[in-house]
Amino acid sequence: MPPIDKWLQLFESDKPAVKSRAAKAMLDLGEVPSALLLKMVALLPNAALHTPLRRALSDASDADLNTKIKSFLTAEQREIRQLACHVLGDRKATHSARDIAKLLVDPDREVRNAAGAAIARIGRNADIPARALPRYLSDENASTRPVSFDPFPDPASVFSTALELHTRYLLPLAAVDLSSISSQLSGIVHFIQPIEPYDGVLGENSTHFHTYLCRENYVGYQYDGNRCYLATDFSYFDLRRRQVAGDDVPEWLESHYRDVRDGFQTAQAKYRNEELSPSFQQLGGASGGGNWAESGDVPLFRGIATFDSGSKCQSDLPLTEDGRTFLFIGRLRSFDFIHSERDALGCDLLLFYDPESQVALTTFEWT
Repeated sequence: MPPIDKWLQLFESDKPAVKSRAAKAMLDLGEVPSALLLKMVALLPNAALHTPLRRALSDASDADLNTKIKSFLTAEQREIRQLACHVLGDRKATHSARDIAKLLVDPDREVRNAAGAAIARIGRNADIPARALPRYLSDENASTRPVSFDPFPDPASVFSTALELHTRYLLPLAAVDLSSISSQLSGIVHFIQPIEPYDGVLGENSTHFHTYLCRENYVGYQYDGNRCYLATDFSYFDLRRRQVAGDDVPEWLESHYRDVRDGFQTAQAKYRNEELSPSFQQLGGASGGGNWAESGDVPLFRGIATFDSGSKCQSDLPLTEDGRTFLFIGRLRSFDFIHSERDALGCDLLLFYDPESQVALTTFEWT
């Protein structure tokens, strides 16, 4: 009798332990039919089955399997809901994203995390439903609450580690007190402008150094108190990669860095001489849309903000790696802080923040 036939017989046992043992043995042998894999899902309280069953379902070639797995998203057992999220994410099941997104508010944290991770793997093609913003990010914030907005902060108050390295590639434009957004928030976050790109989109040539937070047109920072550090290796920047590799740095890149730094210092001097009063374009409220929401591949909620007045506004929000929405902090125009004659960085910065993980995410609206 072939080994798999033996285990198939044992799989029909009424004893859960015997059934689970048979399932594990068949998964180890491989080539289990999809119909049998789906029957094995009911055995998931046996934690030993999670990884091999996920792998087998993710790799199965059955074209109809996504629909069958999607039905497990509403299962009573959290282990099954969690597995379904993982498998659909592995299979990049685009048309299941709306159903997966419903589990972002699941009572079980592990299921919420699995749902967020699945949407992140599916990527920007995910069909994610609109979601209302919390009410404290509404009409009241910028117009009625005192605003603490500090242009050109001291880099030592911005970066928590490797100060010289951070300031070589990054320019602190402004600091914002989170209580300006909501009385429920506290601490300081920073608008930080990378000196790159010279042309194109930030991070488009550095995929080897991409992380969830740092990728095309997005750069993220981890906060430690009121200061932060870059959430990836500095070789994310073109200049750093060339320097580390010992390659010649082209004149156009060196010139770009000089131009941006000169423009930053010019604006900074005007501010200190009271010839300039840079400001933010928007603080809190709805993020709106724009080309920033169409570039890069951070998964988004195509959200709708409902204001106290009853009016509504588009507010696209990036998702954290475990599937929660970032909060929109604000938006400012780089040219107000970098007076480059050639408008070297003709973009708006949009800043998002997650109070739970203390992570900030910046993206760029290019004009």
